[in-house]
Amino acid sequence: MTATLKFNLPEEQDEFDAACNGANWKLAMWNFRQALRGKYKHGGQETFTTDELLEMITEAHKEAGVEAE
Repeated sequence: MTATLKFNLPEEQDEFDAACNGANWKLAMWNFRQALRGKYKHGGQETFTTDELLEMITEAHKEAGVEAE
């Protein structure tokens, strides 16, 4: 099976970038899940503030090499 994605650049640059960085975004979500799991399971923390969640998401993005908008 072969799949080919075509983009009209520069008009579809955002879509092209999203397609190229899909694996990194998947990794970012995995990193975020692992951070939540670690604090919940091993740290005994059952609730999180919005600031804590945003900090974990930002760190997950940094580790995966993607920028959150």
